[in-house]
Amino acid sequence: MLTPFKEIISTFSIASLAHPAEQDLPISFASIGEFHNFVEICYLKSGKAEVILEEKVYIIEDGTFLLCKPLHYHNIRNVGEAPLKLYNLSMKINGGLPNEIFDTPISLDIRTEEKFLSAFYKAHDFINDKADAAVGEIAAYELQSLIVDLFRKPYVEHEILSTPTALTYKAIIETMEREVCSNITLDDIAKSVNISRSYLKALFEKYCDISPKKYYRKLRLREAMRLLQEGYSVSKIAELMNFSYPNHFTQFFKKETGLSPTEYTARL
Repeated sequence: MLTPFKEIISTFSIASLAHPAEQDLPISFASIGEFHNFVEICYLKSGKAEVILEEKVYIIEDGTFLLCKPLHYHNIRNVGEAPLKLYNLSMKINGGLPNEIFDTPISLDIRTEEKFLSAFYKAHDFINDKADAAVGEIAAYELQSLIVDLFRKPYVEHEILSTPTALTYKAIIETMEREVCSNITLDDIAKSVNISRSYLKALFEKYCDISPKKYYRKLRLREAMRLLQEGYSVSKIAELMNFSYPNHFTQFFKKETGLSPTEYTARL
């Protein structure tokens, strides 16, 4: 099925690049799941992998490109019979990108793969002090152009994994996201999808390398950050997100980030 993306905002640009990694990963490989505050490019050049992107489980193969959204959970593990060839690159961006661009597997043709790898190696050399700033600027421009061109075109939509366990996991995450301000318990979440608390934990062991309680806390943290960015006060956020008192919210936020809400907003 071919699906078109909406027009990309023309003000999008790459502000900085970091952490380039070209990896040959063994058959037993399973990554540590991440919620981080930057955009990450993942490109699977060869192999077969299971990828968890928030609530969705995909099986991806050779030539698949992913743009992982900041503060969105993602994880990858080898499910094939050969090592994975995987490229990762982190970046900070200016401007906005449509939500549907993120966490969407896209298959690259040979020509587009060559463009990506050319930009990747330029970024790698610049970040590792093997090339000057001009090369870094070229890499950023090439990646920016590639992303814009890639997501302006219709793409072949990858189907999410539709096994009973994958669909139940998806329902759990969707419930957590829907109830992110409710401060509900694991028992409430399990009941909402008609499973036991122990089975909920078992599904997280299968698809996610953090506990369901920690995952829900990360979702609540992400929502709190969004509200702070929109200018809401600490007391209003505490009310909206069902914290008993504003200082309970402040304690939660500082425990998760190392910063108070006031310190966080001062850095925006």
